[in-house]
Amino acid sequence: MQPKGEDRWSVCSEVKALEATIGGLATGEEYSFRVIAVNDKGKSDPKPLAAPVVVKDITVIPTVSLVYHTYSIKAGDDLKIDVPFRSRPDPDVCWKKNGQVLKQTTRVNVLSSKTSSKITIKDATKDDVGKYEITLTNSIGTTTAEVSVIVLDKPGPPSNIKVDEVKGEALESDPARATDPYTIPAAPTNVQVTAVTSEAMTICWERPVSDGGSSISGYVIEKREKTGLRWCRVNKKPVYDLRVKYRVFAENSAGLSAPSIPCPLTKAEDPQFLPSPPAKPKIIDSTKTTVTLSWNKPLFDGGATVTGYRIEYRIASDDEWFVGVQNTKNTEFTVVGLTPGSEYVFVVRSINKIGLSEWSNYSILPIILNAYIKIPSKCFNNELITCLFLYHSSSQ
Repeated sequence: MQPKGEDRWSVCSEVKALEATIGGLATGEEYSFRVIAVNDKGKSDPKPLAAPVVVKDITVIPTVSLVYHTYSIKAGDDLKIDVPFRSRPDPDVCWKKNGQVLKQTTRVNVLSSKTSSKITIKDATKDDVGKYEITLTNSIGTTTAEVSVIVLDKPGPPSNIKVDEVKGEALESDPARATDPYTIPAAPTNVQVTAVTSEAMTICWERPVSDGGSSISGYVIEKREKTGLRWCRVNKKPVYDLRVKYRVFAENSAGLSAPSIPCPLTKAEDPQFLPSPPAKPKIIDSTKTTVTLSWNKPLFDGGATVTGYRIEYRIASDDEWFVGVQNTKNTEFTVVGLTPGSEYVFVVRSINKIGLSEWSNYSILPIILNAYIKIPSKCFNNELITCLFLYHSSSQ
């Protein structure tokens, strides 16, 4: 690098990466930079930066991104107001309530970081109602934002009741009941089970088309077992090995909506897949029209019990496959009805409740003898058996 007004260049960093951070520079000063590549043969010609650089901090006036402008909460519930912001340098944060500096107590806490400021109010009461103002100040400027807090609670009793004056004959109105101006919300819709394991289910639904004039404060979920008649609220314990239906209620200040249409009956179980194929089948015996195969069970049953195996075969020179057996529970089977003098390819597939696995590796039966020969598998390996089959066939 080269400070402005100087002729001498100095080395400020040596790195192997394609970027470097230069420290120890004076704020407000102008510097020129250039880069030189180095290898075992020496140094390249220097490549200067297009223009000199003036050292200064990047500054940003504070900006606030309010998630909500109004927060409504039931009395006794906890309230969290999270206000994200951007600022450089970091700002000073000040919270006010109704124009007065907010006092932190055991119930009211403020926690600020470099990117946000959060107010936590425990067990909200009517005293927490009001306008909350956040002010962010740094060396560039000041930004202010405001949120309103509404605490829903039963009204207190009237006070200081007195009669100022009575004139004429008193009139009475018809009886009227004091009620909230809200109605219960419409029922949620499209309740679905989107994920299932043996211990839990994930359900989702769509918001009701009407909130009854009051913001939806939550949802009540109920379930019913397959053989049950009574709906009950879902507890926190997982449901084991049960087929259940779910339905959802919307809740606002006026109460619970009608229940949604229940989702389809769903069984709590782990996901299940197709099994893996068995091991390559071995030829353990043969005649001129039959062959006996043996194989090992698959390494993975797909999460469901393997109920059987399917054997398929074809003549080595043809593409058409035949089924030797649709479903056998054993790991050994004799395929019959083969054509003497033909070479066959055999595969085995595993079966579970989901379906058929992929094919196993091929097992090839050489040219079948026209006469029956049984060779003990313990006496010869597969290569010797193949040679014996071929030798005997050519000798006829």
